[in-house]
Amino acid sequence: MTIDWGLIDTALLGAYRINKAKKKLCNTEASIGQIAKEVGFLNQFNFTRSFKNSLELSPENYRKIYKNK
Repeated sequence: MTIDWGLIDTALLGAYRINKAKKKLCNTEASIGQIAKEVGFLNQFNFTRSFKNSLELSPENYRKIYKNK
């Protein structure tokens, strides 16, 4: 069995970006699109899709549930 380090690096980078976004969603009033750009996504659509795949919640719903907690 061989390890594809490129896929691991991509997964780690994605997880890092989502974690940064989670903090920004809870601690700022920045728009979803602005947060997407700040954490390294090309656009809001790709960010929202990745966020939903990772957490099974949209960024908007995550913010509603976890802001100020």
